[in-house]
Amino acid sequence: VQNEPAVVSQNIREWDGIQKWLAASPASEMERARNRGNIGDMLAIRFAEEGWLDIRDAGEWAVQTGIDSLMTFDQDDVRRKAGVFSFWWARIQPKPVAWQVRVSDQAGWAGTLDMLAEINNEPYLLDWKFGNYNVVYKKQISAYRFARRVHHEDEDTAKGLAHVKSMAIPALVCIGESRVQFRPISDPLYWFDGF
Repeated sequence: VQNEPAVVSQNIREWDGIQKWLAASPASEMERARNRGNIGDMLAIRFAEEGWLDIRDAGEWAVQTGIDSLMTFDQDDVRRKAGVFSFWWARIQPKPVAWQVRVSDQAGWAGTLDMLAEINNEPYLLDWKFGNYNVVYKKQISAYRFARRVHHEDEDTAKGLAHVKSMAIPALVCIGESRVQFRPISDPLYWFDGF
C-alpha cells in the first residue's frame, strides 16, 4: 500500500499504549520507505540502520544512492547537504518511530510528514527541508500535528501513530549547504490557526 507509513519497531520503548502496535509492525515497511523516499529519507533510514556517516562518506553515499535510484540532482549540492545532515544526526541522535506518515483533515487537506522520532526521550514530528528556513513551513508542520486522521491499512497502527503524533513536538530540519537548522515549534496551535 503506497500510503502506509514505514514503522521502525525497535525504537519506542516506554510510551503508553504504543508497544503493541510497534511489536506487530513488519520490518518490510522500512523497505517501502526506502523505495518511495527522497535523499533525506534514504539518509535517515541509512543512519537509523547502520549509524551515521562522516561528512565525506555521507555525501558520497547520498550521491551514489541517488544515482542508483535514477534521481536527477546536483551532485555537489547533495554531497554538502548530506554531510551536514549526517553531522546533525550524530549530534541529535533521533530514534525513528515511523517514516512517511500520511495525514489528512476533514477540512480537505492532506500531507505526509517525514519522520516521527524520539529525541531526548521526547516524541518529535520532523519534516526535512532541503534549503533555507521559511516561516510558511511552521504552518505546514503544525497542520500535520493537528491533522485528524493518520492513514494506515492496519487500524491499530493508525491509532498508535495518531497517539504518538498527538504528543509530538513539531520540528523543522532545514538542511543547508553548511549547516542544519533544527527548529522545534513551541506554539503549533498558533501556526495551525493561521493555516
